Amino acid sequence: MLHPILSLRALGLGARRYIKGLESAMIQMAAFHGMNAWPGDPGETSMWVGVRKIGAIAVRISFEFTCHWLAFNIDPNLRYFKQIMSCGITRKQVTSLRREVGDGVELPAGEVIHDQLVECLARTLGFTDVEFRDDSECGNSIGAAAAAAPQS
Repeated sequence: MLHPILSLRALGLGARRYIKGLESAMIQMAAFHGMNAWPGDPGETSMWVGVRKIGAIAVRISFEFTCHWLAFNIDPNLRYFKQIMSCGITRKQVTSLRREVGDGVELPAGEVIHDQLVECLARTLGFTDVEFRDDSECGNSIGAAAAAAPQS
C-alpha cells in the first residue's frame, strides 16, 4: 500500500490526471509481473485482471495536496475478501499478484514489490529520481520514499 502525499499544483496535475497516473502505475506494475491489467468500468476506480480486482485507489485532495492510498494486492489471504464488499462492488472477485502468477513462480519480497510500485508511480508522474530511505531517516513524515522534483 502506498500513501502518496503530493502537491498537484507543483506537479501541474489535476485530480483526473493524477488518478489516471495511479492507475497507470498499477498497470505498469502488473505488466512487470507478466499480467495484463486495466482500469475498471466507469465508477470502478480500481485495477482489474479479467473480472478480478487486483488494486484499489482511494484519493482525497485537500488544498491541492493528495492523501489516502493506492493498494496493489501482493499476497493477502483472499478468503477475507469473501466477507467484505470491496469498494461496494458485489459482482466481481478480488485477486492478488500471487494468485495471478501462480504458485510455481517465486515472488520477490514485499518490500521489493513496494519499491517497484513506487518507481512505477514516480515514472508515471514524471519524476526523474527516486531515493529510498530507511524509515528512521524520515522522522515524522509519512512514507519511506522521496522523489526528486519532475524536470520541466
